[in-house]
Amino acid sequence: MARKRAVLIWSVIGIVVLLGIGLVILAGAFDRALKAIFVGPEHVYELSETPQYLTEEPAIAMAMETRHEAGLIRMPGRLFRTIALQRRMAEQTCIWCEIP
Repeated sequence: MARKRAVLIWSVIGIVVLLGIGLVILAGAFDRALKAIFVGPEHVYELSETPQYLTEEPAIAMAMETRHEAGLIRMPGRLFRTIALQRRMAEQTCIWCEIP
């Protein structure tokens, strides 16, 4: 009787361990699938020095390199504008601003 109980206990422990491993593998696969669908490939660039802020020049250079690696065709003209430049342009074309 004790032997049957030991076999039963070890069988349950084995099943729980296998189910746990399967759950971890399934969660990892699910995470990778969601990232592939919604996020896309991850591009990581290491900088030689850590600047306080990422300026426009290195950001555009890294973006162009990423576009080239992805095989995307370069569009004519300037691709990226900083938020500050967009704000300045919006202020110049503001329809609510007073006309001098």
